[in-house]
Amino acid sequence: GWYTQQEFDETALAFDHPDWSAVTLHSYQHRWGHAQGDPRYDEQERKLTQVSALDVPTLVLHGEVDGVNPVQSSSGQEHLFLNRYERVTLPGVGHFPSREDAPRVVHELVRFLST
Repeated sequence: GWYTQQEFDETALAFDHPDWSAVTLHSYQHRWGHAQGDPRYDEQERKLTQVSALDVPTLVLHGEVDGVNPVQSSSGQEHLFLNRYERVTLPGVGHFPSREDAPRVVHELVRFLST
């Protein structure tokens, strides 16, 4: 697999908490705008919505079967980049491209950095 047993065991400890499912569900609901955030963080949330265009060469690698950030969420973002920009979708890859298809990620990085 693309994870180690030790990583799995350590991560699994977090699931053994009475409010894990409620906190996790709320986190994803808030992330996609379906739940209210904590008002104590309104100022930070406001700052996070202010997006400035980046002026650095940028390569976005997005797994086509990412179950956390749908592949369409990175589409149409070219206007946020002032320099060279490429977006590559990786077939059969989910949320962790560097773990799920490391050779393809290395290939894309070398290709992008070599041009």
